[in-house]
Amino acid sequence: MRTWGRATVNVICGCCRQFIDAGDPVLLVRVPEVGRTLKRCERCAGPAPADLPSLTEFKRIQVVQPVWLTGVTPMLPLGREPGEEG
Repeated sequence: MRTWGRATVNVICGCCRQFIDAGDPVLLVRVPEVGRTLKRCERCAGPAPADLPSLTEFKRIQVVQPVWLTGVTPMLPLGREPGEEG
């Protein structure tokens, strides 16, 4: 599935290795078979649609849930003081 969006962080185009700054248009190509999303710059994918919302509107609309952090607890110290061996 191909959708146009705005880069929320600085990324690299998967085609030409050009840097895409946060806020610039980016084509997101989702490959569900592999579980990845490829990113393409305007130079490789063509011009972005003229009605693409700004980055602030994208951040307000899209809520990202970090799935890999669910159920993860931080590592607790082992009860040693700093500098102790063991």
